[in-house]
Amino acid sequence: MALEGTIKDFPVTDIFQLIDMQNKTGSLALEAEHQLVRVFFSEGKVIWAEDNLRDPEARLGVILTNTGKLDKERLEEALARQKGKKERLGSILLHMGCVTEGELEEALERQVSETAFQVFRWKEGRYRFTAQRSLEIEERLVKPLAVENLLLEAMRILDEWPLIEKELPSLDSLLFRAPRGPRGVEAEKLTEEERWILDLVDGVKSLREVIEASALGELDTCKILAGFLRSGVLEAKAKPSEEQEAEVFPLPGAKLRRDGPWILLSAVALLLMVLNLFLLHSDPANLIPFYPSGGKSVASAKVYWAKSEIKGWEEALRRFYGEWGYWPSSLKELKTKEGGIVLGDKDPWGNGYQYRVEETGFHISSFGEDGIEGTEDDIRGGEA
Repeated sequence: MALEGTIKDFPVTDIFQLIDMQNKTGSLALEAEHQLVRVFFSEGKVIWAEDNLRDPEARLGVILTNTGKLDKERLEEALARQKGKKERLGSILLHMGCVTEGELEEALERQVSETAFQVFRWKEGRYRFTAQRSLEIEERLVKPLAVENLLLEAMRILDEWPLIEKELPSLDSLLFRAPRGPRGVEAEKLTEEERWILDLVDGVKSLREVIEASALGELDTCKILAGFLRSGVLEAKAKPSEEQEAEVFPLPGAKLRRDGPWILLSAVALLLMVLNLFLLHSDPANLIPFYPSGGKSVASAKVYWAKSEIKGWEEALRRFYGEWGYWPSSLKELKTKEGGIVLGDKDPWGNGYQYRVEETGFHISSFGEDGIEGTEDDIRGGEA
């Protein structure tokens, strides 16, 4: 199957759905600016993901140590053993007895998922899927991940990310603790996760490096950092090479220099006026290269979700008929008699699924986003 093009024309959610529905095996390469992410599929399921900006071995070590599954001393010992060998770090850790198979699998699954989640936010870039009969991934230790589950989590990220992103500076900005920040918050009121993130901020690491060093996912890490910046616990400033540019166009949350205060004040006032006029007449998504499309990507995931639930209802209805010899009068009756069914009564847009019994069987569908029957966005199940 030859599948390639631009993400602008074919969103990442649609690409994943197509590979899943056709049970394809192969590798999907997604490229934007200087970043290249490769996702590997086996019969429609994700089995591995790699990012040229992240060292997968280093990331695995960070996740295991920051979650308390591995001591830093043992990690350094494993890395020393790995030098000059082709063996994966995970296998070495298993042979050393440092982690269990379950702990390693959980860390690898987290690593693969967070690598894949990045691309769902992309608005621009190119993709190419190369189909193969089989894939040989060395030392593969993660179980195949269902695309449906990845898309559901991606929906949560796409919904929350725009609000968080507005409060964050450039990824290259340096983070440091505010000299006059609320000290009492640091020791008394922080959660364990917040303490983990705060300990990573040393005035040397950039926002990008703090995210990489965190054992939490990118979304949760950025959510905590945005809260710290908002409350004044942390501050951000541009790297030295960017300071001259930052004087005229300060990054969100960056600390302005005190040189020439009146000139800076005038520049900031002028910038705010221009931005205000621009935002009134423009789509804010155009301001951010990888701003999640609040429309097509999220809508595609919801359509996929509805199709999956309709398929689940169809299977449950057929099991019901096989046991009782008739079709239930409603989905509620099906749930009552069958029990254990966790499918939702409402579609992703909050409307109830439409179910009716006919002479030849049943019909189940969703009216889609507009909630109106007979329009183009209706999602119909297989009639029985």
